[in-house]
Amino acid sequence: MSVGANIKRIMRDKGIAQNELARMASLSSSGISTALSETGNPRIQTLQAIAEALGTSLSEIVSDQDEPGSDYFSEKEKQLVNSYRALSPQGQEYIRQQLEIAKKIYAESAGISQLAAE
Repeated sequence: MSVGANIKRIMRDKGIAQNELARMASLSSSGISTALSETGNPRIQTLQAIAEALGTSLSEIVSDQDEPGSDYFSEKEKQLVNSYRALSPQGQEYIRQQLEIAKKIYAESAGISQLAAE
């Protein structure tokens, strides 16, 4: 995917409009238009500001893969990753905390199951 297509995909996944992205990234509408254009050549500072505003990395924006980890993740895993990325930073932190709790519970229950089997 092109840089513009990656930005558009992330904007779509997060429900962010072009004018909203311009405001969030403290950029002009023309700066955003250049980044979204297939023929544009945006400055690296512009792309960094966009990445920060979208809560993603610069590498995801400039990646030429169709989807992050497309060769590695199953469809279900891709859905989980995309859902996670669509969350606000606070939502992502909440999910990370919940995963840590779930891992502890699972580890404890697996330990109990192993003891019962012995």
